[in-house]
Amino acid sequence: MQSFSDTLRDHPQAKQLMENQNAVRQVLASPETRKLLQSLQKKSAGQLQSAAQAALAGDPSALNQVLRDLAADPQAKQAMDRLEGALQK
Repeated sequence: MQSFSDTLRDHPQAKQLMENQNAVRQVLASPETRKLLQSLQKKSAGQLQSAAQAALAGDPSALNQVLRDLAADPQAKQAMDRLEGALQK
């Protein structure tokens, strides 16, 4: 089974971001990213941390659930959509 970091390296958009540190800094500094992080922290920082650890160990299902739950929040969904648009530029 492929690890989460290997999956990221194989994903074209993730690979592009990793190769462009300036783009990563811009995304991390964006208001959309801050809104997403605030929403994630409100939901459950512990749940996010354990989901991220599971994903790094090769099981992204918990992280996918956290993202689905986050997308159910209209404000967070809007921020996710804007962030996705910014990443595709």
